Amino acid sequence: MSGKPRSKRGRFVSKKKAERVKKAVENSVAARKSKTNKSTRQESDDEGNHIVNLKSMGQALHCCACKEVLSLDNINNEVRKGLFSILHIKCHKCGIQNEVNTGKKVDLDGHCYTNVNLQAVLGAMHSGLGCTGLNKILACLNIPVIITMDMFKRYERKVGL
Repeated sequence: MSGKPRSKRGRFVSKKKAERVKKAVENSVAARKSKTNKSTRQESDDEGNHIVNLKSMGQALHCCACKEVLSLDNINNEVRKGLFSILHIKCHKCGIQNEVNTGKKVDLDGHCYTNVNLQAVLGAMHSGLGCTGLNKILACLNIPVIITMDMFKRYERKVGL
């Protein structure tokens, strides 16, 4: 057998074309990985609106060590899971990093789901929208979140419609 590169169909191709195809495949795989990581867990830019359950977040705005009230001015970063966020807030008194949730979590069948995501998917389904329609509404509300199709389907199965 010769050492010439072949295409998927088994035809011979030039080395230059084989390198170009290989590089394109590597770039698309890297782009897909970075896209899924960004869409499910994004870091915030202090831009846009957030959906927050004030009661549950207010109860969690206390330092776990010194019980001092935490200030939202001391947010170091934010991890987003759809419409739900986990805020990392540094205590101004003792300097400990605290995690504060912006809503409630629900344990269903051994998996953790968030109320706000469940309610958003349920509302989208009741109004006849899908994942794309829900993302369009969120964009109009200036909520910088993209709910992926995988996340939407996972929550859709739990809603049970």
